[in-house]
Amino acid sequence: MGEVSESAGSKEKLSKEELEELFRRVLMPSDPTVDQTLVEFDFRTCAYVAKTPAPGIIELFNLESNVTYEGNLSFDLPETGPLVGIEEENGDIEDESAEGSDVEKGEDTEASDREGDTDRSESVPGEKSEEEGADDGQKADGEEGEEGEQEEDEPKAAAKSVKPTRKKLANQFNYSDRGALTYKVISRDESTQTTPPPSSSMKEQLCQWVIYDDYQRDYANIVAAREKEKKEKQILARHDATNANDKSVITNNDDSQEHRMFHAVKIMERMVTQNTFEDIAFDCQFYDDPADKFRNKEGALLPLWEFHNEESQNIIVTDIKWSPRYYDMFAVSFGTYNVLAYKTKGIVCIYTLKNPSHPEYKFKFKTGAQTVDIHSKEPYFIAIGLYNGMVAVSNIKNGNRTVRLESDLNRKHIGTVWEVRWCDDPRDRQLGFYSAGSDGKIFKWLVQGHELSMIPVITLSLEYEMEMDTRSTLYANAQCIAFEPNNYEIFLVGTAEGLIYKCSISYSCSYLYIYRAHDLPVYRISYNPYAADIFASCSSDWRIKIWENCKPEPLYIFDLYCSVMDVQWAPYSSTVLAATTSDGKVNLFDLNINKNQPICVQTISCPESSYTTRLRFNNKLPVLIVGDSGGYLVSMKVSPNCRIPTKPTKKNIYIDPKQLEVMKLERVLSFVREPSALNERVDAENKTQNMDKQ
Repeated sequence: MGEVSESAGSKEKLSKEELEELFRRVLMPSDPTVDQTLVEFDFRTCAYVAKTPAPGIIELFNLESNVTYEGNLSFDLPETGPLVGIEEENGDIEDESAEGSDVEKGEDTEASDREGDTDRSESVPGEKSEEEGADDGQKADGEEGEEGEQEEDEPKAAAKSVKPTRKKLANQFNYSDRGALTYKVISRDESTQTTPPPSSSMKEQLCQWVIYDDYQRDYANIVAAREKEKKEKQILARHDATNANDKSVITNNDDSQEHRMFHAVKIMERMVTQNTFEDIAFDCQFYDDPADKFRNKEGALLPLWEFHNEESQNIIVTDIKWSPRYYDMFAVSFGTYNVLAYKTKGIVCIYTLKNPSHPEYKFKFKTGAQTVDIHSKEPYFIAIGLYNGMVAVSNIKNGNRTVRLESDLNRKHIGTVWEVRWCDDPRDRQLGFYSAGSDGKIFKWLVQGHELSMIPVITLSLEYEMEMDTRSTLYANAQCIAFEPNNYEIFLVGTAEGLIYKCSISYSCSYLYIYRAHDLPVYRISYNPYAADIFASCSSDWRIKIWENCKPEPLYIFDLYCSVMDVQWAPYSSTVLAATTSDGKVNLFDLNINKNQPICVQTISCPESSYTTRLRFNNKLPVLIVGDSGGYLVSMKVSPNCRIPTKPTKKNIYIDPKQLEVMKLERVLSFVREPSALNERVDAENKTQNMDKQ
């Protein structure tokens, strides 16, 4: 409410009644930015309902008070509750104050202090304002007292007329409504005892080149992982290419046409070759030398085909291996035996008797290929040993797209790999073969996907007694290796020191037996195909020796007066073996006919130009192949006198042919074996000596 006063300089003068007249004005503040016409959708009534606008109150300043109650907290509430009709009284008093004088709401009057009631936060209604008009301010003090008494009596009468309801008041200082209190988190300390983690102390010197080597090693591992992943992707792509819907290069029409063309040309070439060498083909299959009837216990070798290649010319034939499944196919490795010619290139050729003019497959190496072997169950896998100590495996199953795996520099022999042999170990899930190197170590290699994993088997050592009763361990130079036919765990290793070690793949720290076999390097060891306890060895000390299992002395010794490069038992007879010497001759022995001299000696090459190095018997045909140092191979057919079949006696008509061969060999060896009682005593002495040496 406001009061209108006379403005200065006003021309019209107002009367006293007009000046004392009161005007009611209400000021309502509002925010113009607040929308007053808001509505919201009510889903219960499915209609829009007006929304109450937000109050346009702007808080400019807020100060929280600190009021503390000093009285007794345990007090009794008044019997009468708060007045219910207080709003009506306020309305009446405001009307009376408006009629009587210009009064504003203000502080509590003195009448509330004299009343003696409990303190209340609300102001007592009906009090008069201290400010009055100019005329009312000059009234006497007595009149003010009378008016105050009247005002005190009026609220009491109004309170009695209105019957108030009793309401329990809440203490504002030590009482709080439920839900207003928060849960107080109580913190507790708990100690536990645990086992400390294992720790270790390490001392290492760190320098620039060590860090550089580690980075190089890590980079090499990353590159190897990428290459392995790339190879795996290539194999997956190759397997996926077999699908008819895959438009790859392998299943392309042009490639299939090329493959058919190559196959047709291959057949045509074999037909031309067969027509060219028709006489030799008939001799190999059907011809037998009729002159054997007039020879007295002697035989001969009929020359057949000659195999040579321009790239392998003047390179030494280091190994020959017939395929165990395809009797007309064989593999040949070309390398070197000269230490100064380590840069000689190596070649591995796959020949067949159907086409002697050109090899079917050919693999080239930067170093000499010293040995080769073909797997017995999967003949398309070929293992190769190289001059630099590495090994390789080739797969010729896919024709021209051959796959070749090689060992790396970290997994290899220190010296030359002189021989590799596949071994069918039923405990291995992968294909495996063994290699013998000049470093005196025997390694086992497993073909795992696209890499070769190396497993050390045994290290051949030599013990020499030096001066001052000291011993120094030296490593033997392994030259050849041979597995026992009936036991895949037992194998023999010939060394350059003339010793033959009998070893087992299950024991890598000791030998089963040591043969003091020769005085010079042992070049080849061959087991008898009919008796697993009989084997032959040859050496550069000019001798061939036939041994029995765990016997210190040989059963037979043949002196050929020159280095014996290779020896092998014939697959068709238990008493026939052949050997080739460095003078270019092939010597054929049959112990059932002659126990002292060979029954056939035939010159293959001229000693001045070349010398024979390797020979192999065919597994099915009576054919022998001999290789020389000039890169040439000659195939020869064994005459009937050298392959006389064993006939059973009249009493044993239905005996097995293999058992006949075993009986024939036992009868031949019985002439040179010691009596059984003497053998038992000698065997006991040999075992004692071997135990002392080991």
